[in-house]
Amino acid sequence: DFCLSRGLGDVYKRQQQEFKDMNQFFQKFDVKNIFDARDATTIKDVTEAWNLFITCLKFRPKKAVEEHIDQLLIKFIKDHPGEFEKFLGIDQNIKSLNTLQSFKDYINRATHKISGGSEETISNVLLEKLGSDKSPLINAIGENPFDLITIVLKLSRETMTSGTGLIKKLILKGDPNEILDRIDSTKTAYREFTDWYRSDIFKQPLPHVIPRDVYELLPEQIEEILSSYLGVPKQNLNRYFEAHKMISKNDRIGDVILQDARTLRAINVDRDALARRWTAAIKIGLYIYYQSYGENPKLNYLKEEGISEFPDFDLSKSDSYPIIAVCCPTMGHHTDPFHPSFAMSSYYLKSDFVRGSSEVLIYNRNLATKQYTIEELRNFLSKRLNMKKKPDWEDDPGLVYCSDMGPYLCRVGCLFEGKTVRYRVDPEKLVRVLNFSE
Repeated sequence: DFCLSRGLGDVYKRQQQEFKDMNQFFQKFDVKNIFDARDATTIKDVTEAWNLFITCLKFRPKKAVEEHIDQLLIKFIKDHPGEFEKFLGIDQNIKSLNTLQSFKDYINRATHKISGGSEETISNVLLEKLGSDKSPLINAIGENPFDLITIVLKLSRETMTSGTGLIKKLILKGDPNEILDRIDSTKTAYREFTDWYRSDIFKQPLPHVIPRDVYELLPEQIEEILSSYLGVPKQNLNRYFEAHKMISKNDRIGDVILQDARTLRAINVDRDALARRWTAAIKIGLYIYYQSYGENPKLNYLKEEGISEFPDFDLSKSDSYPIIAVCCPTMGHHTDPFHPSFAMSSYYLKSDFVRGSSEVLIYNRNLATKQYTIEELRNFLSKRLNMKKKPDWEDDPGLVYCSDMGPYLCRVGCLFEGKTVRYRVDPEKLVRVLNFSE
């Protein structure tokens, strides 16, 4: 008991000292700054502008006062081009936001303990403020928002918060192609970052991460490509893809990709063409699933895109069609391993079919050892959701179990996943079940 009480006493002392240090650090960011600014017509220098900016973040003044301060900041930023942005980008000032976050955390803990109040993170408040349509920086920025994009990227990394929505606004303030090319040439961010924005802004599919001739490479070369594209150190790549549940602990990502690439090469199958047919089967499966809940004309695009590969498909005869995909949407979705800055956002891209929210069972009636109805296949998927071990039916030569992210992983990265992970697909079996021929 003595040791416990002494240990708790030390904790409380450290917390008190921590609060004193933070309070001393932020004494200059006092609410008095806001009161003084209410009647002000100008800001005298960049230090005063910075103090007002941070003080508003700390105290969140009433809307009318905040809007007045925003107008003062807009005028200052326009009258002093680049000065405030450079000041915001200083490492010490970026890091001071973490101190402000610590201050907020301390208040959050106290508030939650006393009244159960909700928590608020300074990084979210700051990015929300910067990203607002009335933001001083957004409104004052000229034709070249590159410097502010660099600052937001640095801020996002420092506070571990995504600034992706704000960055898109800034990219659209100028020439998107020019800005994204400049980000690439200056190595301000990794290629996964700019490729995702190109896809989103210009409405085009995400490009190949792994080249078409991957079968000629060595595992080390594949890993070098992935490391430079993702910004993940080579020594951490296996753990990274394992965390995304793409490979198991004993797999090496370079080996996994290379082996399947050589398999496709040996049977003379182009992975882009295979991915198209795989995608078409899944789109028809999704169409069947959603139509089972009632007619929805908005979903006709799924059928129309699906029949590009299966032209004789007829929904009224789906129970007898030779090849059919049955889909079972799950809660949430898998994250995109090839674009870590947008891991949770790729699902919403309208320019590509990344998906990752459904379990899929592709059934070839002519190859299966048994004839199944769609209802039986759906039951397989429903039970599979909670099964840890692979069921016997996955070994049926006419059934392929996968995720609806599979075609995207195949096309972009020649990745069919590690041999012992849940959504592993054998490319040779997939080619047979889809009755694929170029």
